[in-house]
Amino acid sequence: MEDKPEKRRNSDSSSNSSSHNDEEQLKYPKSVFFILSTEACERFSYYGMRAILALYLKHLFKTQSNMGDAQAENLSTILYHAFVFLSYFTSLFGAFLADSFLGKFRTIFYISILYAVGQLILSLGAVPNEAWNLPQLPLSYVGLILIGFGTGGIKPCVVSFGADQFVLPQQKVEMASFFGIFYASINFGSMISTILTPIFRQQPCFGSDECFSLAFVVPAGLMVAAIVFFVLGRPGYKVLIPELNVVVDFFKCITEAIRQKRRATIKRDHWLDYAEDRFGTTFVSDVKAVLRVCILFLMYPVFWALYDQQGSRWTFQATRMDGSIGGVVILPDQMQVINAVLILIFIPIFDKIIYPLFARCNMLKSPLQKIVTGGCLLAVAFVISGVVELILEKTYPVPPTSEFSRLAFHNGLPENCLLQFDLQQVGKDEPIQFPKNISGGQTLALRNSEGEQLFPVAFQNPNEILNFTLNATAMTGEDSKEDCLFNGKTSRIEFSLESEFSKTLYIHPGTSDPNSIEIYDPLNSDHIAKSSSGSPYISFKVCLVTTKTKNGVDEDVLECLKRDHMRTYSIKEETDDNYHLSDDEDPGLFEFKYGGSFNLYFSMSVEDEGEIMVDIEETTPPNSIHMLWLLPQYIVLTAGEVLFSITSLAFAFTQAPSSMKAVVQALFLQTNAIGNLLDIFVVALLSGVFKSQAYEFFLFAALMLIDMAILAWLATRYTYSDYTNVKELEEEGRDGDSDSNRSSKKSAESDTEKN
Repeated sequence: MEDKPEKRRNSDSSSNSSSHNDEEQLKYPKSVFFILSTEACERFSYYGMRAILALYLKHLFKTQSNMGDAQAENLSTILYHAFVFLSYFTSLFGAFLADSFLGKFRTIFYISILYAVGQLILSLGAVPNEAWNLPQLPLSYVGLILIGFGTGGIKPCVVSFGADQFVLPQQKVEMASFFGIFYASINFGSMISTILTPIFRQQPCFGSDECFSLAFVVPAGLMVAAIVFFVLGRPGYKVLIPELNVVVDFFKCITEAIRQKRRATIKRDHWLDYAEDRFGTTFVSDVKAVLRVCILFLMYPVFWALYDQQGSRWTFQATRMDGSIGGVVILPDQMQVINAVLILIFIPIFDKIIYPLFARCNMLKSPLQKIVTGGCLLAVAFVISGVVELILEKTYPVPPTSEFSRLAFHNGLPENCLLQFDLQQVGKDEPIQFPKNISGGQTLALRNSEGEQLFPVAFQNPNEILNFTLNATAMTGEDSKEDCLFNGKTSRIEFSLESEFSKTLYIHPGTSDPNSIEIYDPLNSDHIAKSSSGSPYISFKVCLVTTKTKNGVDEDVLECLKRDHMRTYSIKEETDDNYHLSDDEDPGLFEFKYGGSFNLYFSMSVEDEGEIMVDIEETTPPNSIHMLWLLPQYIVLTAGEVLFSITSLAFAFTQAPSSMKAVVQALFLQTNAIGNLLDIFVVALLSGVFKSQAYEFFLFAALMLIDMAILAWLATRYTYSDYTNVKELEEEGRDGDSDSNRSSKKSAESDTEKN
């Protein structure tokens, strides 16, 4: 694709030309609307994919690597933050390409193609093995790497390329409106995608109850649309030739100063002064100003380490909560949209009300006061999330461990039939006590001395198998008006138990003798842990009599099948004593609520021939604490973001010379990358150390407070500078590079406000 480059205007243009241009009325560049469309589609693509990424990775590790719930959650958290780290770290790569080799247009175009290919590969990797038998893990990793390079590569280029389309200073008002529209396009794309993508995820496809491939292919399609919009605007773009990469020169200056200091025999006032011979006094002075700001930037990564956990730890926390509001269900991965909505609400509130109000009390007047306060608020948000987690843990199920198993019994006989059990461990003299008899249609799980649903016989080692005999006797209930059809009937079975296994023995009417009872020993373990996405986990246990031909003779055979689903089902009543399973929005007679695990037992009725009975066992209680209890931590976090993030950008750019604003933007983005790297280290090092997720939240809150205490101390030693005086702005207006500098500022502001 051929570019028609346009030379940057020289700063020594004649005053007559400048005066003439000042008076000239230029039309609003229509090409920027293609850039705005590109940004909206790209942000939809990125934030839509990122909204469900943590849940997808957890699902992938549990299905592909057979990991436990906690291990899969920790590893998915690590990889989620590794992806976010890559998305910000590679912004240096994109800026380097744009300013040194390709220019902004070609950089955006080529890297966007890489970006879209990554999205499509990730979509293919999300297709279940049962459908296409693709290598899911390798494809997912390759896709995420390409997406990380893609979004990071174009991050510093798009908005500044849009700003290049304006002529300054004549169109400074129009350019300011462009930045506002650009910011709106970011939030529009991200909010819509964060709402819609989880809905796509929840749809069944390829024989699976969740469709991550659909949820990823829609953002991939939007990324393709972003490329199309960008290319359509090509004839009207103004493409500037890259002349100077100030970010590269910034690091070269530091390297040169270190090298010359080692060789020098004459001592200078500042170690950077050793680079003056090559880079000049002015450039070195500008580098010094940036390094003064960078000392404060050292404290910023901890903020992002906490902030970006909205998409990982906080999303997992939401999966264990109830999102139903009337007839609507908030999905766990949709909670992240609250931050995007609140940020738009809070910005004018803080500007018009909060800041003026606190200024009257001589508070929150300086930028660093606001930044430190914002960081402390984020610590408070994590304390709140820790408290919520402690409350949630009281509702969590206790799955069998390597030392225990779970054993339950389901009475599939009519309601007026009680079951009495005699359970004996092979090789032991004392029988295992039952707390009570079980009524028809009911389930009883044995509990240990602490009241947990764990079999009260411990395993000596993980590979041990315990053998038991069970005698079940049917009798008529004391309050029953009619006699039990199976009164006095007994059935005996020998079975075994393994550690970490959950078994429900099913007692049902006999097949060979309709007046007898039989015990069904399932081969599959019951599902005790909550599902990865928060959806209810439903296991269908169908035990029905069918006629099969064997050696030319027809005989009745009891077939017991098992099939698992993770969807929102309900049983609806159609006529008296007649029910059917439905996934309709109407909850009907019985609703399988989020977070619960259920066994459904289907059997033939012994009283009404041809009728099918359905018994429901709740193996794991559904989520009982509402998801809206997460609102306080999101509100406090967003308030902290307004104080910290937006103020930080304004502070950094007022404290840096105009020639260094691109450098400040690049360094600011790297603080986000390092923050996600910190998440990786903390989760990897402390995985399995804390028994409660709440303790990890409290640890991050403590780190944030310590970090802000250090920043507050540094703030007392910091001397403010002001590089935004009128003279400098006038010089920027005459300088052909001014539009790039200003656009760099707005680019960082836009990205940071959203991020």
